[in-house]
Amino acid sequence: MPPAGRITGAEMPYYAKLTVILIAAFALVALVLFYFWYESNAVRVVRYKVKLPEGFRGFRIVQISDLHNHRYGRGQRRLLRLIQAERPDMIAVTGDMIHNEYTAHALTLAERAAGLCPVYYVSGNHECILSFCGEFYAALRDRGVVVLDDESRILTRGGSRIRLIGLSDPMSHEGLSGGRARRAAAAETLKKLAVGDEFRLLLSHRPEMFADYADVDLVLAGHAHAGQVRLPFVGAVFSPGEGFRPRYDVGRFTEGRTTMIVSGGLGSSNIVPRFNNRPQLVVIEGE
Repeated sequence: MPPAGRITGAEMPYYAKLTVILIAAFALVALVLFYFWYESNAVRVVRYKVKLPEGFRGFRIVQISDLHNHRYGRGQRRLLRLIQAERPDMIAVTGDMIHNEYTAHALTLAERAAGLCPVYYVSGNHECILSFCGEFYAALRDRGVVVLDDESRILTRGGSRIRLIGLSDPMSHEGLSGGRARRAAAAETLKKLAVGDEFRLLLSHRPEMFADYADVDLVLAGHAHAGQVRLPFVGAVFSPGEGFRPRYDVGRFTEGRTTMIVSGGLGSSNIVPRFNNRPQLVVIEGE
């Protein structure tokens, strides 16, 4: 017999049972919501060391990719604090800064990042499919960002040179129909840009075009969002460029002379939330 005055589970009044169930359900929902908020907002800094020309030893590049106009605090201050702490010499933006017609958070980040160091940008598919793509490029330039629209620049440091190439997303080839034709056009454009005997650093949105980057030394890419959903022991489930079980989802890949670093991205472009896949701020340091 239970001690006098104690209510057993069987004797607990209905309203008390209902209260316990509701509290447990609320706690579970709150935990799930916090988890998905954390997975979408707790940025992880990922660092790589790469071989660069002698004069660029210690040169630090921060890569921003696939922001999709995501907001990291008022005035992007949480993300900007992380960027500033890395003391970058250059910021590389590899596409999909925006997702639709809303651009405010992306432009705020662009303007304040350009106050830290030179910022170089190439387009992603989400910019190219929007009718105001040209206006967005102009807004970036007005804020001090260098837009590399199928262009290259020579970077010099300590007597060494790097040819920085910006390859616009294949979707920018509006006169062509079909992904294969647009990709072929982008590959042909790259061949014309990858000239000279300097070290070649390519900014491109698309990691699935890795086979077309054979004339380049280092590629920075994005687009795949690290698969958006990553399962334990399986990895990335799907990417927009390669479909299910993508090969070039996130991380470092090497083939011949070419090394490609794929960012997991900072935002999300669809209704599927990030799962087991926190946003990434990529830092590359020359050695």
